[in-house]
Amino acid sequence: MTKKSGINPRGFDTFICFLFVVLLSTSSLQADGFGMKLAKDRSIPGKNQIGKCATYADALFAKMNAAGVVAYRVSFDWSKLTGLSGEQGAHAVVVFKDSRGRYYGVDNMTWKPIWLKGNNSQEWSTFIAGMDTSAHVRKTVASKAASFNGRAYAARK
Repeated sequence: MTKKSGINPRGFDTFICFLFVVLLSTSSLQADGFGMKLAKDRSIPGKNQIGKCATYADALFAKMNAAGVVAYRVSFDWSKLTGLSGEQGAHAVVVFKDSRGRYYGVDNMTWKPIWLKGNNSQEWSTFIAGMDTSAHVRKTVASKAASFNGRAYAARK
């Protein structure tokens, strides 16, 4: 191989790979912080409005998806297992992942994101629905950032 410029091709490739890794990890950290910031934003349509969980989840998920945050829009049906009331309903939430791999959930009525136990949509919906309540996931939509590792997520569903 002849050298046409003063740049060593091997060194240049190594530098480009290093730069790519640094930029990728930096954008992931920024998305993490931005995900928490978006989740606390009270100006998103449907926030603090009873019965507007789907409106809120759609709007917040769209913002997180555009920002590159690893996020999921989860809709589920729930029903109370105790008492004679027979209460049941449906709910929609947004779940996002931080840089440490922890999942947080937020809905139209929470004032800040809550740490969620579990690592898939069924476990998240069961945790959110609460004790003495049955939850069944209706649909989960993954953001583009979450879809990058979509095969691993689909296997946990």
